Amino acid sequence: MDARLYMFIILGTSKSNESKNYYIQERIKIWGMLYIAGITKSYWESLDDYQINGTNDYAAQNGFQFLDLVRKIASNDKEINFEVYSKEISRTVNEIESDSKISSILFNGKTACTLYRSALYASATNNEFYFDKKYRKELNYGKIDLLGNKKYYCLPNTSSRGKSFDEFEWLKVLRILSKK
Repeated sequence: MDARLYMFIILGTSKSNESKNYYIQERIKIWGMLYIAGITKSYWESLDDYQINGTNDYAAQNGFQFLDLVRKIASNDKEINFEVYSKEISRTVNEIESDSKISSILFNGKTACTLYRSALYASATNNEFYFDKKYRKELNYGKIDLLGNKKYYCLPNTSSRGKSFDEFEWLKVLRILSKK
């Protein structure tokens, strides 16, 4: 068993399609950065390679996993009513927090980070789940402090719709994690 298994997770809001593959549309953004940072050992040169290898099985072999807060397939976050999915989000957050194999969480965008924070806060205070749009707007990229017991990094959304993508934020964090 690989000692780095589940060293970190890349946490998104939801998958945009039903494929078992992750981030095939954004393959250069995610998979290219993972390779440049030394997390993965190979860089694929064709779409077929991405479709064969871009899975959680391959990710686990390289010490990380992809996970989404909501199982609903949605091409963008605006299609999801987060309050409707609050129990599912809270359950996922509790599972992540209780998993000792996960040391760090890389949020793929501010929405995933805000949802995670909302679920942690609701659980810790026995309050209702609330998606805090003000927190999301004021959130900065980089390492953040949350109530949980992991290291948390809010990173720019890699979606092709994302307007604030900055590979340097991702590479900075991935290089830190590749040295562990």
